[in-house]
Amino acid sequence: MVSAYQPELRKHHVLVVDDDPGVLRMLHTLFDNEGLGCLTAESGVQALACMQDEQIDVVLTDLRMPGLNGLELLEKIHAETDTDVIIMTGHSGDVTFEEIIEKGARDFIHKPIEPRELLLRLKRILKERRHREERRWMEEQLVATNRLIKKSEERYRALFDNSPVATVVVDHQARIISFNQARDNTGGRTPKPGDVMYRDFAGEHEIDMYAELLDCIRTGVAKEFPQQKYREKYLNIRMSPFFAGAIITSHNVTQLKKSELQIRSLTQDLLKAQEFERQRIARELHDNVAQNLGALKLAFETLFDGQPDVSAAIRQRVADFSKQLSDAISKVRSMSYNMQPLSLEQLGLAHAVDSFCDDYQQANALSVDCSYAGFEKLTLDFETQINVYRFVQEAMNNVSKHAAADSVKVRLIVSHPDLIIRIEDDGRGFDVKNRMAEALDEKRMGLRSMQERIHLLNGHFDIQSQVNRGTKIVARIPVI
Repeated sequence: MVSAYQPELRKHHVLVVDDDPGVLRMLHTLFDNEGLGCLTAESGVQALACMQDEQIDVVLTDLRMPGLNGLELLEKIHAETDTDVIIMTGHSGDVTFEEIIEKGARDFIHKPIEPRELLLRLKRILKERRHREERRWMEEQLVATNRLIKKSEERYRALFDNSPVATVVVDHQARIISFNQARDNTGGRTPKPGDVMYRDFAGEHEIDMYAELLDCIRTGVAKEFPQQKYREKYLNIRMSPFFAGAIITSHNVTQLKKSELQIRSLTQDLLKAQEFERQRIARELHDNVAQNLGALKLAFETLFDGQPDVSAAIRQRVADFSKQLSDAISKVRSMSYNMQPLSLEQLGLAHAVDSFCDDYQQANALSVDCSYAGFEKLTLDFETQINVYRFVQEAMNNVSKHAAADSVKVRLIVSHPDLIIRIEDDGRGFDVKNRMAEALDEKRMGLRSMQERIHLLNGHFDIQSQVNRGTKIVARIPVI
């Protein structure tokens, strides 16, 4: 940053050189009273020695002096500095005004000196000198500023050209001004200055990127398009406005996108395998374990048929065993039902969710309001039904574990072309961003599995929550 011009504060402005002590005393007093600061010297040699130690604005020197005369002193001063020199003399015939000025003096004064006139002329010279110094300072500042600008431009150009991020700069009409080496090395046609971005060049995007760029330039609001598909690649594109147009950067995230797709595919395969295994275990529990326990219960109940002599204590003990078996059968069937809800196949998704909500309300100390609409003519495959059912089941389990809620609303609405699932509680709520990060760090799969189930059905999933304001989960799945 360039500061304002500040003239140097000097202790002495004027050096008076004269071999007459009376003149020196008179001028020293005159200049000091005016606050100009004054030094005196009785010869040219003494004056030169003084100027070695002090920076002087104006030298007022007598023309006739022993040793160096005024003109010789003038010549030596100008050989070393740009100090202004005024010649004074009491001998009018020695030299003319024109000759003195031609030698480089700023003024020529005849003795005897008239103080007021001398002060006016001296102050005029000092004022002109200050103007010259200010102009010279401004010129130096301009040169320094231009040097800094050039250096900054060189540094910017080096950073711009060598940045690994493909960058394009456009003007206010989206015409390409410049681009860096990373952009040039991405393959395909090299852009040309003057091409209209996203119209003449790089126009093969899934959305109207040209309109988005013009809107960015017009509004001055940055835009970002993560994983934007372009030909066979995926790009993370950012548009940043600046006073002359916009800067567009693009990262090739194709490999990252492929990795995410692979992870999602593996996660979905895991969910499918998990569901298949649940169904197998459910069938095993229902067809074998529950049946065997039922047969054992029946055997206990008929153990003493035809044996009237068995004591009441033994009969009571066997009855207790039979009751424990009955409880075990009930729990096994409940586990089987949770793993493979029979009502899903028998009654359909809406009724199965409604039945689950009734059972959930009985098992948990909170109110559940469940309703559905639009299912009359809707036919869903089993994969969609089971994933939606599991989504609701997982969401309700999260409510009972974490929300401390008093009530829950469950809505299933078919609104062409989507099935909308909305689950809302009045519990403690949470910070969504932090909770998702914590779940990932702690390898908890509740919210993540819910998200993946919806993605498995090509749907969208959104969580809205605030601390002490409850939580709303909304999912949309295309079904028509």
